[in-house]
Amino acid sequence: MTLGRGPAFSYAALTRPYTVLPLALLAYGIGVATQGPSARLVVATVALAFALAGAFAYNDLRDQDCDRVNRPARPLVSGRVSGRDVRRLVALSFGASLALAVATASPATVAFVLAVA
Repeated sequence: MTLGRGPAFSYAALTRPYTVLPLALLAYGIGVATQGPSARLVVATVALAFALAGAFAYNDLRDQDCDRVNRPARPLVSGRVSGRDVRRLVALSFGASLALAVATASPATVAFVLAVA
């Protein structure tokens, strides 16, 4: 993406919100349809979003060689963010995801987050 150049845009680009948001909303909609709306479902949805965001940022760490050739504008390979900062973002995202999943007291949510992380 080349729409923005600031640090906030670069970090957001790492997490691919244009993919995370629709998936989180889909999961929430499925939850509402099968269980009804609840605060626990909202927390589980946010946990899912953090897990996915962390997974996308982690993907950028792992695919740097490929991204240098095929996606040179990605924040990490273009130098807009450092590998150290991306690792911090991944740790924060996965940590927040796991904490929220545990807060739901749902074994399925915790298992999903652990599988993604």
